[in-house]
Amino acid sequence: MENVVKYFNTVESSFKKLKAVVWLVVGMAAVISIVSIVYSAVFVARHSDNIYILDRSSGVTLTATSSDITANDRAIEAESHVRMFHGYMFNLSPQDEVIRENIEAALNMSDASAWDYYKDQQEKGYYSRLV
Repeated sequence: MENVVKYFNTVESSFKKLKAVVWLVVGMAAVISIVSIVYSAVFVARHSDNIYILDRSSGVTLTATSSDITANDRAIEAESHVRMFHGYMFNLSPQDEVIRENIEAALNMSDASAWDYYKDQQEKGYYSRLV
């Protein structure tokens, strides 16, 4: 304790030394803040490709990795879209409500040509013959 008192013996020298200590603490706080911000940004960038999926039935968490849209082949997506459209449009059961729901889903996935085809088939009585 005596060493501390001797160290800060005069007001002017103690003020200068205290000022140096404060600048040192502020500098260290700034360095720690900058390092933590950079580290957290790197951590988020590294882990932003992970997607976590929670299965409600079993409560299991699954991890999937996201990828860029350019990395995927659009042909596979288009093929799946066309397959779903044809399934909704042409795989019809003989229930009026199911037909209406499937046709609505198919028409939401298509353009005006499918609407024209639907109207043409409806005028021919195709859907009423199914029921």
